[in-house]
Amino acid sequence: EDIMTQDVNLTVAVKPNDVPVPADYAALGVVSGYSTRPPEEIRFFIMGPEGEGKTTFVSSIPDTLILDFESGADAIPGSRAARVRIGDYAHYISLLDKLKADAAAGRRKYKRIAIDTGDEWMNMVSDQLGIEHSMDDIAEYGAKGAGWRLIRSRCWKAIQELHMSGY
Repeated sequence: EDIMTQDVNLTVAVKPNDVPVPADYAALGVVSGYSTRPPEEIRFFIMGPEGEGKTTFVSSIPDTLILDFESGADAIPGSRAARVRIGDYAHYISLLDKLKADAAAGRRKYKRIAIDTGDEWMNMVSDQLGIEHSMDDIAEYGAKGAGWRLIRSRCWKAIQELHMSGY
C-alpha cells in the first residue's frame, strides 16, 4: 500500500493484565493491570515544528500558566490558560520563587506550568550563565561540554523544583 494513503491513526485495544495477585500481597498494596492517571495529573513534553499548534494546545488547558519566552501565546484566541511574558532572567526567577512560595503555603493558583518555548528559555539561561561566568558564550566554558552541562543543570533544577512543588 502506498505510504501516503496508509491510515496512521490506528487504535489498539487495551485491556488490564490478568496477573493474579495473592490476597496477602494485595493487602500490602500489590496490584496488577493498567492504571491510568487522570488527565489533570499528566506531565508531558510537546515538541514539533513551528506553527504546528503546540502553544494553541497548551493554551486550551485550564489552570495552566504559560511562561512565555517569545510572545507566542499572546495571539491565541479563546485561551483557557494564563500567560506571562518573561522579560528577563530576574523576572523569570522572581516568578519561579512566587510559584514555589505559593505552593509551599498551600496557595497554588495553577495546576501546571508550561514553558514556551524551550529553546528561548535555554537561551535566557545560557545568557545568564555567561554573565555569571564572564563569558560571551557559556558553551565555551571549561572542557568536554561543561558549559552545556551548566545550562542543562540550571534548567533541570527549575523543572525539578516546580515538580516538587506540585506543578
